[in-house]
Amino acid sequence: ALQTLVVYGQIEKRRGAKGGSVVINENPSSGIELVFEDLKSSRCTLQELHETRKIIESRLVEIVAQRITEKEIQELKETIQRHENQMNSDKITGAGWQFYSLLGKLSKNKILAKIEDLLLRILIDVEDSFNLDVLQGQGEEHRQYKLAAVEGQRKIAELIAAKQPEKAKQQMLIFRDRMHQLLLKLEESAK
Repeated sequence: ALQTLVVYGQIEKRRGAKGGSVVINENPSSGIELVFEDLKSSRCTLQELHETRKIIESRLVEIVAQRITEKEIQELKETIQRHENQMNSDKITGAGWQFYSLLGKLSKNKILAKIEDLLLRILIDVEDSFNLDVLQGQGEEHRQYKLAAVEGQRKIAELIAAKQPEKAKQQMLIFRDRMHQLLLKLEESAK
């Protein structure tokens, strides 16, 4: 078992004074890569991703609304503004994804932040696997998806800024369902 962890870069070991193995260095951040690769190879479905994000992100926004500072509210507003500006131009910045990463950071919980980043990577992978080019797509379904993303994130950010955790949580649940339905439409149109 230890050798497997060594091979995957999780630990470094050496022989101890009494002849046994001693872990001299651990690398927990590479563990997230192992989880991502495992999930990637198992081909997550949109439904699985939706269920997971709905559970985690609804609780995440609740926590953020309880902990957010005035300075962080400004950072959240700037992220939403960048996303809105992106919608009004041809330039793709990834500001929509930055919103979720920022939520992880604003939770002040390193585990939640890592999980949220992992979910984003899985989302990108799932979108790629279904050829759902949500950022570059030009059809009506793509436009609806991008518009719903901006509007939904704005509503959630406003509730977080108002420090209304329960309402932010409920809005995230509604938002996740809406985005899932739109992704399913994109998936259908990509076939």
